[in-house]
Amino acid sequence: MRSRGSELTDLLVLVIAADDGVRPQTVEVARLAIKNNVPLVVAVTKMDMHDHDKNEVTNRLGSELLNQGIVVESMGGETPMVCVSGKTGEGLDQLKETIALHAEMLDLRADTSVAGEAIVLEANVARGVGTQVDTIVKWGTVKQGSFVVCGLEYGKVRALVDQAGKRVKQMTPGNPVRVIGLKGLPEGGVALLSVATEERAKEVVAARQAMLDWDQMAQAEEEEAETQGDDSFPRRRRRFAGARRKWEQVEVRRREAAEEAKRVAGLKPGDEGYIANVVPIIVKTDSVGVISAIDELIASLPSDEAAIKCIMSAVGPVTSSDLVMAEATGATIYSFNTKHPASIDQEALQKQVTLRQHRVVYSLLDDIKELLQDNLQGVVVHDVIGSAEVIQSIPISTSGNRTTSIAGCKVTSGSLNMQAKYRLVRDGETIIENVDMASMRHFQQKVSEVNKGQECGLQLAGTDDFQPGDILEAYTTKVVKPEI
Repeated sequence: MRSRGSELTDLLVLVIAADDGVRPQTVEVARLAIKNNVPLVVAVTKMDMHDHDKNEVTNRLGSELLNQGIVVESMGGETPMVCVSGKTGEGLDQLKETIALHAEMLDLRADTSVAGEAIVLEANVARGVGTQVDTIVKWGTVKQGSFVVCGLEYGKVRALVDQAGKRVKQMTPGNPVRVIGLKGLPEGGVALLSVATEERAKEVVAARQAMLDWDQMAQAEEEEAETQGDDSFPRRRRRFAGARRKWEQVEVRRREAAEEAKRVAGLKPGDEGYIANVVPIIVKTDSVGVISAIDELIASLPSDEAAIKCIMSAVGPVTSSDLVMAEATGATIYSFNTKHPASIDQEALQKQVTLRQHRVVYSLLDDIKELLQDNLQGVVVHDVIGSAEVIQSIPISTSGNRTTSIAGCKVTSGSLNMQAKYRLVRDGETIIENVDMASMRHFQQKVSEVNKGQECGLQLAGTDDFQPGDILEAYTTKVVKPEI
């Protein structure tokens, strides 16, 4: 969403909390602004908590931003920094004036007399409403009752809803508006274009379905603009380049993912690229934007030992058919921001299907990464917690007149305990390892632990072959899986 927004906006307000400073999200936005050449205004919030050290806060944040390639005005740059407080209202008027001044300097203009064009931010399906698409109007006027084309979807605008939730008849450039009426869900980041008739909308969609070639599609859009007597298309072509690239990347990624999945499915053990453990998932969300984010995450995850495979993704709540598919494939179902009846939870329990629900997208993405990590083969790591040197081998008699030996030792580092595993090292070579401690004595008293500097008698469960100079190492064992 941040990446998409940075491609569409003319001016970006970078909000930084005075007490938090530059966070990873701040760095991400800063890099996107630099990449897309978007001018910035920095707004420092929570300044009511820092009245006494305002200069120290602004200097610190200025230095942190400088490390990210952003030079604020106080350090000789062109990026203004405005201190504000949502609690007291301090600095809000100054922030508005700064934004207005920069907008005036950018000379932002748009022709409102021509057919409307907008960029899709997000799309979802609402019960009782149907498909609703959140957009930013970039050119012309989007009107209720007009026909629109959006990617490979089209429809008649049944309603327009502004950011206050009120229905409006039309919306002009620079304003967000929710468009209701498309027949299907478009991808985020694509252009929504007004056309003259429903027949024309169908023709454009059919042509795009046949093409999926971006040079041809750009030409088709240009011809559409010329048909409507709009000579501004060349000026706006670059504005929509980012949206086209986004759609192209989505389509290419889907085709590549399908081809790669088919190739991997045909591999056998020993083949290059063979993945022993493919982890299937099903994703149900309230919007296509989340599906795109999950697609990007899966593409970025390592897949040498295990790989996440999304066998089905769709907008809407979890259904019984989803559970049937998950039961048959062993897939985990991830639900984001959707509601389903309690009967679905009961059915999932009966079918032993794992159903994970999330409301925060970062939590959902982290959960998918954890699923992959759980399916990776771990590396067994031995952490040495103590060692002892064998001073002498002491023969003792056991029940049944049997003779064995214990090791008379001195602990040279750490500590030894009854719960640890042990290895016996002689002249640098391991004689035996992964054995338990059978008995541990300090003088004549049985103990469960001895520490550095103490002498003890040790009896191992796996051997009684001890020689002076041998080293007994106590260690714990854990399985460490690679971080993703």
